[in-house]
Amino acid sequence: NIRGKMLDYVDYFNSEICGSPGSMCNDLTLSLRDVLTWAHFIIGVCSREGGVDVWLGYVHGAALMHLDGLGLGTGLSHDDASRTRQMAKIFLISQVPETEQKSDGMAFFLNEAKDTRQKKFELC
Repeated sequence: NIRGKMLDYVDYFNSEICGSPGSMCNDLTLSLRDVLTWAHFIIGVCSREGGVDVWLGYVHGAALMHLDGLGLGTGLSHDDASRTRQMAKIFLISQVPETEQKSDGMAFFLNEAKDTRQKKFELC
């Protein structure tokens, strides 16, 4: 159920990344408006003729909704924004069924997640 995965991601991002003590990401919590934007994107790209797979829409929607803009006008350093983005992508890709992770469109998420799983990141 993609709705449940979206809510799990929002909970993860808001509590684990933004909610940790001393986090510089406190102002980045995801809102209902963010979730609705994400859902609208998924519906839009998946429902039209020739649309993309729902999981591809899921990860690209998350990137478009907020990951691509992390660090822009937020006061986060480039390194903190990159770490936050990578942690979020690792969580997102872990939610995608393995059979769906093999698509070409998923490659950039999967490659970044694999490269960073070996590194330990501290929260912002």
